[in-house]
Amino acid sequence: LSSDFVNHPTADLMQSALLLHDKDRFEIFLYAITRDDASTYRKVLMREIKNFRSLPNKDADRRCAEIIANDGIQVLINLNSHTAGERNGIFAFRPAPVQVVYLAFPGTHGASYLDYNVVDKSVCPRDQRQHYTESLVYMPHCYQTNSFRDIYPDVLDPDPCPTRLSQGLPEDKVVLCTFNRLGRITPDIFGAWLRVLRRVPDSVLWLYKHPTLAVLRLLREARRQGIPADRFVFSGPVMPKAEHLKRLTLADLYLDTVVYNGHTTGSDALWAGVPMVTLQGTTFQSRVGASLARAACLPEMITYTLQEYEDLAVRLASDKAYRLDLRERLRAQRESAPLFDTARWVRSFEWSLEAMWRRHTSNEPPQD
Repeated sequence: LSSDFVNHPTADLMQSALLLHDKDRFEIFLYAITRDDASTYRKVLMREIKNFRSLPNKDADRRCAEIIANDGIQVLINLNSHTAGERNGIFAFRPAPVQVVYLAFPGTHGASYLDYNVVDKSVCPRDQRQHYTESLVYMPHCYQTNSFRDIYPDVLDPDPCPTRLSQGLPEDKVVLCTFNRLGRITPDIFGAWLRVLRRVPDSVLWLYKHPTLAVLRLLREARRQGIPADRFVFSGPVMPKAEHLKRLTLADLYLDTVVYNGHTTGSDALWAGVPMVTLQGTTFQSRVGASLARAACLPEMITYTLQEYEDLAVRLASDKAYRLDLRERLRAQRESAPLFDTARWVRSFEWSLEAMWRRHTSNEPPQD
């Protein structure tokens, strides 16, 4: 159940996993709680999933729960939790005997009506177990699934590919980038980025132009610290997403945000073959970059202090041979790394679904 079976990162990540389930063992129902936006994601899911249901907002949570219960759902998955468009009240009526929270909200839901939360050992190490009200499903590699192989197989093909000139990027500079929303940029990480720009004079920082007011504030702070505006390039959103991934290939290095890492944006950069520098934090949302890096088989992209982060960014920006080696290894491993092996992720998730159901039918409580 989700509000995001529309043009949204959740649909982009989930599409392949939803279509790859073993139809001999699982019957899939999708419950959309937002109107049809006529996006490609919505069209594909409506076409391919025969049990696609719309639960309009005019129906009360209780009525929606009755519809789900009448469908005989055994395991119901909440793909929203505490995110925009949620209908958590439906889950509070317990329309399914086993209820799971996954993907959109990076943390515990904090309610007794959700039995399981899908994580991995990077985003939720054992010493943070006490912060979750749910039993935990530990995926073997990365909690995050994605659809890159199926939807965007041609991202690295050189033709057609935009030029740096077409994106307002200098041809002769090292392009550092992050396409996270500017609200995720905290003073400490922006300060680190400015120090990287200072230590690597032939570099520029390519950022997402949203929200616009934040652009002016960032440029004002950079100027205050002696970094001129021409060291920055700001770009707006590009649709369809394939075009955005194509332009991402123009970057040399992806710099992750810290308090809230890039989740979809981080895996976007890795699929585009762009090495990343991430700082592993102490919370789910600040450890996703580390999870992505490990599942991409490149743990050397992970740092553990802000100084390590800055130094690795400077090394990769300054040492072209090292940067290109990392880039080539990332691109070579895209077809074998667990991060992009959606079929493997689905098999592991199906095993977990069956284990949840076995416990329920044996009258055993949820368990990690």
